[in-house]
Amino acid sequence: MTDKKEIERKWIVNKNNIPDILIPYEYNNIVQFYTENGVRYRLCEDVNLNIKYYKTEKFGEGLVRTERESEISPVEYNEMVEKLSPFIPITKIRYRIKFGDDIIELDEFD
Repeated sequence: MTDKKEIERKWIVNKNNIPDILIPYEYNNIVQFYTENGVRYRLCEDVNLNIKYYKTEKFGEGLVRTERESEISPVEYNEMVEKLSPFIPITKIRYRIKFGDDIIELDEFD
């Protein structure tokens, strides 16, 4: 389990307006959903079709919050899917782009 600070900033971007210099070096297919108390469950599939499952809790308010994320088993993830069904999951592709010393995470939602 890891605790980290997250600076939450979001913009809506037209895919056609992204400069060519921002070339993704990695991406993940993501399926996620939230419980009533805000806990996030996420399935992440990488380009090699490896799948990992995560549970994330966020603490605090505003732009900077503490995020506690832990990898969970497929069984725990699927138990939550069954418990909360029916629901509509959020599906997206997350591109990771190097920009100087920083990493930009760009999400494309289905």
